[in-house]
Amino acid sequence: MKRLTLLALAVVLGAPSFARAAPPPILREGTHPMWAGMGMGPAIEISDYVTQFKLTPQFGYHFSGRAEGPAVAVELQLAFGDGTTFGFVPMFVWDFRIVPGLGLYISPFVGLGYAGFFPDCPPGFDCDGAHGLTFQFGVKAKLVLGDRGYVFFQPVAFDIMAAEYSVYVGGPFGGRYVSDWDDAERFDMLFGGGVIF
Repeated sequence: MKRLTLLALAVVLGAPSFARAAPPPILREGTHPMWAGMGMGPAIEISDYVTQFKLTPQFGYHFSGRAEGPAVAVELQLAFGDGTTFGFVPMFVWDFRIVPGLGLYISPFVGLGYAGFFPDCPPGFDCDGAHGLTFQFGVKAKLVLGDRGYVFFQPVAFDIMAAEYSVYVGGPFGGRYVSDWDDAERFDMLFGGGVIF
């Protein structure tokens, strides 16, 4: 019993010094302002969208000169399955370091850009698809590795598209185009990584 008490006392007294201990060099905070990476994962339909597999190459720059603080980024978005979606989305990002000395960041973001959806059309239809704006917001958890790379997980992100769609309905001699504006929403859950420089 005495040994357990001494062990518990050592753990309690040692906890503050453990919390202040420097993280391993591979997990130290990032010191470079730019990054380039790729995310991937499901884009899940919420309303009037399709569920697809999404790829998101991204390039960004931090104004602080380090891997934290406010930043701007540009992201290409490609999604496949039941048609194809293409997007070009400028973003504002803010990387908050959550543990001193450790390269672990919480990264909320917001973006506004172009999105186009190109469906797989059924026989008898000629689909031009939908073209318009996409508004996106969410948050990532990011971990810097060796001050040269990073990995991330994006558990929460919403993609809201407001677009004009047009579909040619009918045969070659008596058809007509149907065109209208509509909005659609989906939920993106992505993971990935890249380099910082």
